[in-house]
Amino acid sequence: MLLRVSSTPTTAELISRLLGSAYRTTRLAAHLSPALRGDTNYRVLGLLRQFDGVRVGQIAAHERISQPRATQIAADLEAAGLVERGSDPEDRRASLLRITAAGSTALDERMIQLAELLEPRFPDLDEQDRAAIARTIELLEAATGD
Repeated sequence: MLLRVSSTPTTAELISRLLGSAYRTTRLAAHLSPALRGDTNYRVLGLLRQFDGVRVGQIAAHERISQPRATQIAADLEAAGLVERGSDPEDRRASLLRITAAGSTALDERMIQLAELLEPRFPDLDEQDRAAIARTIELLEAATGD
C-alpha cells in the first residue's frame, strides 16, 4: 500500500487496494476449496459470457496462455457442452467460440460455490455494509462495461 500525507486516498490508491483485495479474496476462495484451485476454464467461460464470439487466439492473449493450451481448453469446454463453435462472419477460415446455456449455468454455479466458501468470512455485514458493496459493484461494472 502507498503511504500518503493526506488522509484521503486518491482514486488510483483506492483502485490499487481494490485490486489487491480482489486478488487475495480469489486466492482465499481457491485455498478454501482445493477442487476449485487453478481452473482457467471458468475464467474462459466468463470471457465468453462477456463477449459474444471469441477466437481461440483471443482467449490465449486474454488469459496469457499459449495458443495450444487455449486450443485444448476450448476443446475440453466444447466436449463438455459448455461452449460451441460457430463460423466467423469476417473470416471463414476462423471460428468463434460462444458460451452455451450449460456453460452459463456452470459459471453461475461456480460463483455460488465461491460465494458460499467466502460468506463465513463476512459474518457481521449489516445493511449499510451490503449497500456499500452493492454500490462498489455498480461502479466497477460501469467502469468495465459489464
